[in-house]
Amino acid sequence: MKTKVEILKKHMAVIYCGATRFDFLDEDELPLILKAMEEYANQSKWISVKDKSIPIDGKEYLTININQGNIISLVCWDNVHKYLISKGKYVGINAGTHWQPLPEPPK
Repeated sequence: MKTKVEILKKHMAVIYCGATRFDFLDEDELPLILKAMEEYANQSKWISVKDKSIPIDGKEYLTININQGNIISLVCWDNVHKYLISKGKYVGINAGTHWQPLPEPPK
């Protein structure tokens, strides 16, 4: 896994006046940028079903139900029965359900 600094250097590798943009960062700027990157990465990616419904596109999604002990399930839409399933069984969705797409696999 790459470090925050390695990722930032990669994205700031544009040559500018004989060096990269990363090289021109002031010493007090780097910690601020790294802190912002960390805060962004740590944001919750859970989406409440009150804000947006779980897509019914046949893909799998993670769900968590905060009203039922934070149970996490892998669910997908069943096109035959027209409801969400997990391990082949119906999954009830209520106002306490949050979901997120599965992360992209490594390349």
